[in-house]
Amino acid sequence: ATRRPPRPPRCGGIARAMPDALAGAKAAEGSAEAATGDGARLPDVVLTGAPPDEGEHSDDDGALPTYTGSRSPAQSSRAQDGSPSADGDEDEEDDSDFDLEAEREELKEALEASERERATMKPSFDGKGVGLLYDARMVRHRSQTDDEHPEQPRRITRVFKHLENEGLVERCVRVPCRLATQQELELAHTSKHATSMLAVERMSHEEALAEQAKYRSVYLSPESIEASLLSAGACLEATERVCTGDLSQAVCIVRPPGHHAEPSCAMGFCLFGNVGVAVAEAQHRGWSKRTLIVDWDIHHGNGTQEMFYEDSAVLFFSVHRYDSGRFFPGGPMGHFTSHGTGEGEGYSVNVPWEWRKAQKRGDPPPGDGEYMHVWEHVLMPIARDFKPDLVVVSAGFDA
Repeated sequence: ATRRPPRPPRCGGIARAMPDALAGAKAAEGSAEAATGDGARLPDVVLTGAPPDEGEHSDDDGALPTYTGSRSPAQSSRAQDGSPSADGDEDEEDDSDFDLEAEREELKEALEASERERATMKPSFDGKGVGLLYDARMVRHRSQTDDEHPEQPRRITRVFKHLENEGLVERCVRVPCRLATQQELELAHTSKHATSMLAVERMSHEEALAEQAKYRSVYLSPESIEASLLSAGACLEATERVCTGDLSQAVCIVRPPGHHAEPSCAMGFCLFGNVGVAVAEAQHRGWSKRTLIVDWDIHHGNGTQEMFYEDSAVLFFSVHRYDSGRFFPGGPMGHFTSHGTGEGEGYSVNVPWEWRKAQKRGDPPPGDGEYMHVWEHVLMPIARDFKPDLVVVSAGFDA
């Protein structure tokens, strides 16, 4: 990438920092450093998300990418590219010995443990704790046709178990998850989309299968709706607790994920925009005047960006694999020239990695060094210039 955006963004920090992103996060020439400001401390953070939320890039035929196989995203990219995982998960476990009965027993135990926890959960808030929101009822959302689908129930149970094993769960304030309401969903989604999704809960499994065919890379069952409402509701609850001073930070372990869901459409394993809904609520309730959303999933957060594309009160930042618009979700919105419009011009910032071009040159994919460079020379100068009072992270784990 060598071109600047067609019009200079309004936010001075973004205008000065953007050239670093255009250079593919190579050596900066001081343009970003000029926007560093006084090094003001960033506010507390709400960290939301589940592990990877979408799979694979397309062939080079110009078609928008999708993921339909039963292998994990990392396995698919190894098989297709003949290279290490495009998602960077080189050590991902091989699922070829997948045991459905063992998985069902594991999920049953997780549900029983979660039910016991909900019955006894009585959080105490002093404004200093880190909240942790997790509810195993979200495992009931699963593909009806592919038991080894990459967006599978064990994503959240394994993450929670790992935090338990590390002793982190007991150090957090456990906060009960709640269901999002339709009124809350419609702060970021159209009424038609919210109504269509909620209607799935009343469908038969066969009707839900027919309904999912209307969407791109989405699966549905009647159980999907409770899970998606809990997923969005957990992010809403976490944001309220942080913004009102009950917690200093909060972490949500949730599924289905959300950053691909557009205002009027489910997409890419995402039914509702969890982060988008939570941020819209914070703006609506007056909890936040300037919100920064940081999306570090390997896929562009197209749905979240679209929700705030004309909004100068929300700064959206995404670093992702792009591959000339051929990596999921595809299209031009993930390009660096896609930086907002109207009042929101300059308040969407994309750092698109051209992984396939680097591969053809024999260069390694972006790693820790490149990400740290983007953080230091693009994200942080812009964030300090923007001075957010709330930071929400879409923590996709497949980057």
